[in-house]
Amino acid sequence: MPKPRYAQVSLDATPYYLCVSRCVRRAFLCGTDHFSGQTYEHRRDWIEDKLLELADIFAIDIAAYAIMSNHYHVVLHIDKSTREWMNTQELAMPLARKKRVSLDATGFSSSVTHYAFIFTS
Repeated sequence: MPKPRYAQVSLDATPYYLCVSRCVRRAFLCGTDHFSGQTYEHRRDWIEDKLLELADIFAIDIAAYAIMSNHYHVVLHIDKSTREWMNTQELAMPLARKKRVSLDATGFSSSVTHYAFIFTS
């Protein structure tokens, strides 16, 4: 049975986590697709920029990353001392501004709160 994310991440066990994301159906993330001849190399810079931007928003350090033609690996380091002084709203505000999400009376949007909850739980 799958575990919720707050049960999977334990800073007591390790502050480092390997995350992997891959494309489906033989799609190309970047590089040259040898079947169609199209090049998607411009996406490599997009992905790198987005990784670094999101690391800043969520106060997470990127220890290492590798972007391949159909998937990428990211080694994240969660700084426990930084995480402890940031509350959920402090994590949600930069993301809300980035996504141009309007926050409700409590200061949260449900989608932004979901992302921030993952990192504060």
